[in-house]
Amino acid sequence: MMGGSNKKLEPHNVSSQLLQHTLQNGLLGPLLDFWKKVTAISFLSFCHFMYRNDTTSKGQNWT
Repeated sequence: MMGGSNKKLEPHNVSSQLLQHTLQNGLLGPLLDFWKKVTAISFLSFCHFMYRNDTTSKGQNWT
């Protein structure tokens, strides 16, 4: 039983193995592009949301 605990999958090991696997298969490029797109879209939507909140709060303050 104690020997089996050594084979427990750790998140870090799984992620590093997955990273090596994607590097070997050449999937890292598209994956990074997709990640950049997702990050950019979420960042832009966040900025737009904050800007809209800012302008509406200013409008309420003026009245």
